Amino acid sequence: MKKYSLALLALLLCGCGSAPKNISTDTSAAVKASNTNYFGGVGEIHYTERINDRNALYDDENVYITFENEGLLKLDSENNLSTVCQYEDCSHQSSLLCKAFTNDSEYFVFNNRLYRYYNELDESNFPSLDKGHIIDVESGEVVSDNSQIYYVRVINDDYIKVEEYKHAYILDKNFNIVCMYEDVGKFPWGTLYEDKYYYINDLKQLVNININTSEREVVISDMECFLGGAYEDYIFFSDKNKLYRYNLINKELISIADDVIMFSVYDGYIYADAGTDENKRIMDIDGKIIKDFTDYTNMKCCDSFKKVGDKIYCTYEDGIAVMNEDGTDYKCIPWNKEKKECP
Repeated sequence: MKKYSLALLALLLCGCGSAPKNISTDTSAAVKASNTNYFGGVGEIHYTERINDRNALYDDENVYITFENEGLLKLDSENNLSTVCQYEDCSHQSSLLCKAFTNDSEYFVFNNRLYRYYNELDESNFPSLDKGHIIDVESGEVVSDNSQIYYVRVINDDYIKVEEYKHAYILDKNFNIVCMYEDVGKFPWGTLYEDKYYYINDLKQLVNININTSEREVVISDMECFLGGAYEDYIFFSDKNKLYRYNLINKELISIADDVIMFSVYDGYIYADAGTDENKRIMDIDGKIIKDFTDYTNMKCCDSFKKVGDKIYCTYEDGIAVMNEDGTDYKCIPWNKEKKECP
């Protein structure tokens, strides 16, 4: 069945002023469960919740983290860190030649299937623009064609968000467009609460869009919302150097901490910093400090933390830093750049 470019559809819809409509794609394979582990590990591949950075994948033995252009880093149960290469014909003669270096590409798990998005130069257009694709790893089927993809975020078992330049689309499990918005903000954070998707737009407002009706609502407009996070019935956002908590039930807005710019929220823990390596701390959802971890040199950029089990992971120049969710048992695991594995 013919597939349509999301960007082209957006132009058509904007021109006629109507809400986006679903498109049909042949996705019969996309909703089947699969236990196949394509990285040579043991057990099913799962994904972590994504906040604002690239995600992490994990199975029963290993954690897989995308590291900039370096492809996937694999951290095994014995704390050995190496590169996973998907190509059997890779010579591994040098890091620059290794095919595992995946620029503009990322894996994600949606409804128990592994997908990968990637971008490639589209020379048919002038000027040449990148074209993005989402493929089902098992079948090799392209389930969605797009303009250049900036991010894919798994919202839940029913929806994903595909973000392009100044456009974002929420797709259902069959990769049909549910709704779209054009006021994309600086960070890809967003959260679905009931039938409304909340995000911070390009005007630094907290807004939502109803995924059923495409109706929009400005929730907070008199502040400069910078970075967002969510937990249960709360949305958190930083404004200049303060951290605020917004109650989605009673609409109460309160300031809970000072000197916060970058942060992540996982299971009731807030990992925050001041936009530098200073004043790094773990707080509860009321802003009470649980632990200061400023001296954890390689736990950097709190907005990019990833959580697997009860561990928090963070990439740094030479490897992966890890600590328990409460900030204990901090360690740094160096990356063996010469060791690359093909499953």
